[in-house]
Amino acid sequence: MELGLSHIKKARNDIVQIIKKTGLEQSNTLSELCETSIYLKTENLQKTGSFKIRGAANKIYNLKEKGGLSGVVAASAGNHAQGVAYASSKYGMPSVIVMPEGAPIVKATATRQYGAEVIIKGKNYDQCYEIAKDICKKDKKEYVHAFDDPYVIAGQGTVGLELLEQLPSLDNIIIPMGGGGLIAGVLLAVKELKPKVRVIGVQIQGSSPIYNKMKKIKSDDKQIKSMADGIMVNKPGQLPMAIIDKYLDDAITVTEEEITRGTLFGLERCKLVIEGAAATTLSALLYNKISNLKGKTVAVLTGGNIDINVISSIIQRGLVEANRVAFLEVVLADVPGELNKLLLNFAQSKANVIKISHNRLSSDVPLNHAKVNVCIETRSKTHLQEIVQTLKKEPFYVKFKNNI
Repeated sequence: MELGLSHIKKARNDIVQIIKKTGLEQSNTLSELCETSIYLKTENLQKTGSFKIRGAANKIYNLKEKGGLSGVVAASAGNHAQGVAYASSKYGMPSVIVMPEGAPIVKATATRQYGAEVIIKGKNYDQCYEIAKDICKKDKKEYVHAFDDPYVIAGQGTVGLELLEQLPSLDNIIIPMGGGGLIAGVLLAVKELKPKVRVIGVQIQGSSPIYNKMKKIKSDDKQIKSMADGIMVNKPGQLPMAIIDKYLDDAITVTEEEITRGTLFGLERCKLVIEGAAATTLSALLYNKISNLKGKTVAVLTGGNIDINVISSIIQRGLVEANRVAFLEVVLADVPGELNKLLLNFAQSKANVIKISHNRLSSDVPLNHAKVNVCIETRSKTHLQEIVQTLKKEPFYVKFKNNI
């Protein structure tokens, strides 16, 4: 079918009992930082913790309406799996989800709890996809694609309709891009109703096929690992790309460190648990990635299904990126009182020492000197700079080591 605004409006009516209308909250902190009005679309608080339920529900609803189907199958290790499982259960349709070996236990467990049969088989998505297609042929089931499907795109487009209702005067929308289903649906909804609204897509540096295509960059992207695994797609869908090519206004990329900072900002300042893919929009704002950002801007927080086991690491890395945890290497004279003087400087500067080690025998340490590696807590980048300048006046030789 040729997708249009009418399909998105129909999708909203069809799935209204399955999804919920998520909130749109203004962020005063981001608004002040960006010197314009910033709003957050909290799809991380959607049922199943992600926007994916919208597309899955619309696809399964239409399959059910056609009848004569014994169930649905999907290949996914994350949000799409949970969306398909939940929607299938609500519509009374059996579902099978093929997840790769090594998929997070918490996500496999959640998918089962939503009512799906989970098959753990295959080393990656491509292998899972082939297994899922074989199941479809054998058992006469329908495959539910995560993004390259008109009903899925129409379902995701309901996010765009909500945004226009919640903030009719919006000027910009920032959306993460992976396979392209969400941004394609939002583009269809918004551009047909308010064509002057600027839509910017965000991808991961090192996994950015849509950005590379738009900017006419010869792709040298390799398969990387990222905490924003929800948008790590080597090749976007054909249907989404046709819409993206027609309507997308701009595209940007963010780094892994910037995503970490965005996740931490969401936790600390917005009081929201968001996954890496969702944090990319906050990263784009925090690092001033978008040129000429004026007017009312919405950052779409696409999901909140982050593995609780990695949150601690994310917080620590985010603090390092924000210069609130710093690692310093200090060389000082190996005489009584020098180490005490160093620690006294930290105390007077209101820096909290977390960890310290003292080395006087290493071959790279000058004779009659010692090297001290210290981890400190600071308030900000400015505070850290003040501490370093104070130490250099002693004088101590100070080297900033931004690593854990």
